[in-house]
Formats: sequence, structure tokens, C-alpha cells
Amino acid sequence: MTDKGLKLFSESLKQLGSLQSVKLRFWQPNNVTDRGLTSLSKGLKSLDSLQSLDLDFQRCYLMTDEGFKAFFKGLKRIHSLQSICLNLSSKGTITDQGLNIFGKSLQRLNSLKSIILNCNNSWIITDEGLRNFSQHLQRITSLQSIVLDFSSCPQLYGDFMSSLGMALKSLNSLQSIDVNFEK
Repeated sequence: MTDKGLKLFSESLKQLGSLQSVKLRFWQPNNVTDRGLTSLSKGLKSLDSLQSLDLDFQRCYLMTDEGFKAFFKGLKRIHSLQSICLNLSSKGTITDQGLNIFGKSLQRLNSLKSIILNCNNSWIITDEGLRNFSQHLQRITSLQSIVLDFSSCPQLYGDFMSSLGMALKSLNSLQSIDVNFEK
């Protein structure tokens, strides 16, 4: 997969306004960069009926916070979104800043019921990044299910857990939580 291929795919999404679910897997090492991520954002935000988004960027080593910033800004315009699953597990795809931007974008999605976020093996996410992300979670009052996987992240020491606990206390609709922070 390349930026060009993802751009062509994203342009075709604009013709599918009634699409309710998108699932993309990038399991093989590829050449998708921030430019491809920005193109995908443009295609997705044209899907007025999108309810479920499942993206696996596990082997997208060329993406950075700049690409995620553009992607997440587009994401907040998908008001019909009820479920998001995002796999960012790799050694350095997203940083604390990107995680913060993701949290800010999610809090604008009033229909969001489920978040699955996998950032295992991230060498650069810290307790501060998860503290900030947790603060955004508490504003997503429609949330019913949260799955967070930050296992094997050497910069995490557990200092963020009190912030996560405070965020969860304010989520009255929450029915399920699965958190993995194994070293």
C-alpha cells in the first residue's frame, strides 16, 4: 500500500455516502505516510452514515503525529460514529501529543459508544500522554465500552491510573472496560 493507493481508495469512499462500516488492515510493512493518512481522513469524513471504523495501522512506520493530527481533525466531523477501533501498536507511530489530539477529537462525537485503542509496544507514550487522554474520555458521556491496550510500553509507570479512574467515574453509561498495561 502506498499514499497514492490510499488516496484513490479514499476518493472512492466519497461516492459511498451510505456506508456504515469501514475496516482497513495494514498488516504488511508499507509506504503509507502522513499524506496517505490525510487522504483517508478526507474520504472518511464524507461518510455521513458511518457508524463503525476499524483501522489497523500496526505496520505503518512512516506515519507521525502530523498525519494523525489531520486524521483526527477529520474524524471529529463524523457525528454518526458509534464505534472506533484503532490499532497503533508499533515502536513509534504516535506520541503523547497525538494521543491528546485523538482524545480531543473523540469528545466531539456525541454518538460514540465504544473505543478500542491498541498502542502496545509504543516506546514513546508516557504517563502524561495517558493522563491527558483520560481527561478527554470523561467528556464522552455516551461511552458504554472502553478497551485500552498499552502493554509493553516501557515509558509507562502507572502514574496515569488515578486520572483514568477519575474519568471512568464520570461515565454513567459505561458498561464494560478492559485495560491492559502489562510490562
